[in-house]
Amino acid sequence: MDRPSYSPLPWQARAELFSHLAMAEKAGLPAQQAYAMLQLTGQAGQRAALMQRLIKRGTPPMHAAARAGLFDSVEQRILRAAHDGGQLETVYAQLADDYALRARTARQLRGRLLPILFVFAAALFIAPLPQLVHGQLTAAGYLGQALRPLVLAVLLVWLGFWLPHWLAQDGDGPVRAHLQAWQLDLPVLGAMQRRRAARDYTAALGLALDAGVPMFDALPLAASVLANPLLRDDVERMQPTVEAGLPLSSAAAGLRYFDTPRLVGMIQTGEASGMLSTMLLKFAADESDNVAADARFLADWMPRLAYALVSGWMIWSLVGGR
Repeated sequence: MDRPSYSPLPWQARAELFSHLAMAEKAGLPAQQAYAMLQLTGQAGQRAALMQRLIKRGTPPMHAAARAGLFDSVEQRILRAAHDGGQLETVYAQLADDYALRARTARQLRGRLLPILFVFAAALFIAPLPQLVHGQLTAAGYLGQALRPLVLAVLLVWLGFWLPHWLAQDGDGPVRAHLQAWQLDLPVLGAMQRRRAARDYTAALGLALDAGVPMFDALPLAASVLANPLLRDDVERMQPTVEAGLPLSSAAAGLRYFDTPRLVGMIQTGEASGMLSTMLLKFAADESDNVAADARFLADWMPRLAYALVSGWMIWSLVGGR
């Protein structure tokens, strides 16, 4: 599938997109009909209209959706793996749930951070007001002193929402590589990134094996769903070990970024019982639950941290006589 040149769709639009596709797949609708029936609004609706025109010209539906920018590069690889494994309904539903969770978390964060930003803005304009009244500041100086920290705070909030989108896309360069490595080491956020990657990888591998794809082919297929090159390189190191005749559990023991002891234990159980794909999918489901718990923690504690920072700044400003 071609790599789209579009920016990723909002979380909610992607949740609605994959929810529709999951229901259509469950109902047994042909792919061409399912994609042609998409009813989206705004930016997503414009891309859906382009996709439908491409389908009418004979472009395969999934290929048309990718060309129209409805799928990003990571989603294309995940869906390719699901298609090859015959598990599109499962993956559509998983993507819909994941994006619905992200959209809900983002709404909660925005709703809780906006009042804090308002209080911060009010404090910025109130603090230098005595200096303006006593003629120690000009009007331009007053506005500059009040607006500079506010603009910086808004930019930081925007960057916090935009940067994860950007890092999740394909691309090269030292800046991106350093940021992707730094992202994995962040408290809470790094753990969420690693758990989400572990979920995507083990789900893709489990689905491929469940569909009868040979292990040697399933491993690179599953690795392709990871956008972060550090994570992808980590799992790709398992391939030579497996090709040398060792079990998957031995190869997985060297993974650096996943919950390796638990993953190895579940793989060993699957190998011993002949249910390897089932155990991989169970691990993926457990990681989905962990990601959801992390998202709830983030939505609860980020606003509290922001309140603490704003309160600390206000106290420092009063004590410092600003």
